[in-house]
Amino acid sequence: MASVTIKGEGTYKLLIILSAALFFSACHSSKKTASSKPEKEVKEAPRVSRKERENKVEIAIKTAYTFSGTPYRIGGMDKKGIDCSGLIKVSYKNAGIDLPRTTSELCNIGNTVKSAHVEKGDLLFFATNKKKSGQINHVGIVTKVEKDDDIVFIHASLRKGVMENRLSDKYYKETFVKAIRPF
Repeated sequence: MASVTIKGEGTYKLLIILSAALFFSACHSSKKTASSKPEKEVKEAPRVSRKERENKVEIAIKTAYTFSGTPYRIGGMDKKGIDCSGLIKVSYKNAGIDLPRTTSELCNIGNTVKSAHVEKGDLLFFATNKKKSGQINHVGIVTKVEKDDDIVFIHASLRKGVMENRLSDKYYKETFVKAIRPF
């Protein structure tokens, strides 16, 4: 490697700038997500027994149902108004599971599940904002998987508040990104 000798007042500043540029370029990740942002660290779901998971899921779903009809309110976490990630946070907290508060944090926890293997209690993620293609911005909890593999989920809808929908509905089928098992 060739050495360069730099003389003058700006030497110190130039060395700092070059060092900083080298540091930041070495830390840059080349992996990209669908939204062209560096991938976030995914936290694996804690392992619990099947029976314990089923009990906690039932509590979370029952809690979510108590919010049915509650209007959508960004940042809301009570019966006056609730948003989609708030519904997840409150429902699972009542079941003794402390999950992150925002959709962007929620989508980076747990274990990814193929839609053919989705179970009650899994979280479904959607990219519903056409202006931000591919960026996950909505989440719901699977409440049941029917015999024909149709997935039903509860979520806080922007227009109609907390309600259930089917993943097979055209809008949700087209905006679905992934499913995760949070624990």
